[in-house]
Amino acid sequence: MSTASQWTWQDHTYHHGPDATSRNILRIWHRKNHTEWLHRKQPKNTTSTPSSTTTTSSSSPLTTSSLFCIVFIHGGAWRDPSNTVADFEPAVNWFLSLDTIGQGVENDPTNIYQRSGILARLVDRIASFVSIDYSLSAYPGADNATRDKAVVHPRHLVDVHRALRYLRGMRL
Repeated sequence: MSTASQWTWQDHTYHHGPDATSRNILRIWHRKNHTEWLHRKQPKNTTSTPSSTTTTSSSSPLTTSSLFCIVFIHGGAWRDPSNTVADFEPAVNWFLSLDTIGQGVENDPTNIYQRSGILARLVDRIASFVSIDYSLSAYPGADNATRDKAVVHPRHLVDVHRALRYLRGMRL
């Protein structure tokens, strides 16, 4: 089972060029014990003989290629400063609560979540959650300092592309 307390987050700056802004960051949530978790998730085959028991990795262990990241790009029409990487946190917490849905109702035949275990399996395959922030255009009512730092389209898309390239290079 995953719980929010088993995860941690860290901010990463994905662009350091002369046109970088303070909003060129990714927030990445990952398991605190990612390496241990990945090792524990590898299926095992156990063979018993009268003299010993042998455990070996199966032919289809859980690998990084069977895991995935959920990437979030906040809204705000490319200009709303109240939208940030932190906007994704409620959704991350919701995802992490999915594998607890249905616990305590094991005898309820209508509880498809508990019966199928699909939500727990989904959460188990999430390697990380990522929230992307990007440079903003000026917004109505912005002060002069904010307007001086504002960018114009398509810079927002360039930032998102840079963030995704940075993420790919991390090999999450």
